This record gives sequence, C-alpha cells and structure tokens, in this order.
Amino acid sequence: MDLYAGAGSFGIEAMSRGADRVTFVESARPALRALKANLDALDIDAEVCAMSVERWLTRQDGPHDLVFCDPPWPMASGDLASVLTSLAPSLTPDAIVVITRRTGDVEPEPAGMRISDVRALGGTTIIRYVMER
Repeated sequence: MDLYAGAGSFGIEAMSRGADRVTFVESARPALRALKANLDALDIDAEVCAMSVERWLTRQDGPHDLVFCDPPWPMASGDLASVLTSLAPSLTPDAIVVITRRTGDVEPEPAGMRISDVRALGGTTIIRYVMER
C-alpha cells in the first residue's frame, strides 16, 4: 500500500523488490498523471485509487503487510495518528508501516502500533511501526 502515493516511488520500488501487488492512493491530479505515466512506462499493473486517503479508509480492503505513508504536506501528528489507527484493521498481524515526517515533527502514536525504528536523514525522519501483539 502506498498512501499519499505521489508519483509512486515507494510502491514502485516495493514491486521491483518482489511485492505481489501494490495499491496506490492519491488524490492530486498532477500526481495521479505522473503516477499513471510511471506505471505505464514500467509496464506495471497496479490498483490506483484516485481519492483522498481519508475517503479510501472508509472502503479499505486488505489484508496489507507493508504500508508506505508519505503525506506531501505538514500534517498534524494527531491527524496522522488517526489515519494510521484507522488503517490498522486492514493490516496483517506482522505488518510494517513506514511513514515520513519533517525532522522535528512529533512522532504520531497510533493505537495498535509501536515504533520499531526511527532514522533522521537530513530534513526527513523515517519512522517504522509494527503492529502490537
């Protein structure tokens, strides 16, 4: 799953490393055009959901075992935690969720997940969550 997919780099990379399927969720028209062009150029057949992540969460499918979440705007920690908490029911018990944040932003604390790794790379922080057992 590639939430806030943009041009699809995370999901496309996952497919290049053996993912069976990827669902891309993106609402911005310019990003959707770039995503579809990238998928076409690489001859990748994937589900593209042209809607907001929040709307997609109301109809989500699953189960998903790997989720990339890279919102393109500053998103309040509580709002992002709410998105991640809403996502949890569609995840496998051993799912991994990877989010990106601006370095210095508060790390979200979604219900049902715990942080397993945090890495700061310049102005970006990458946070990996795993499902709590």
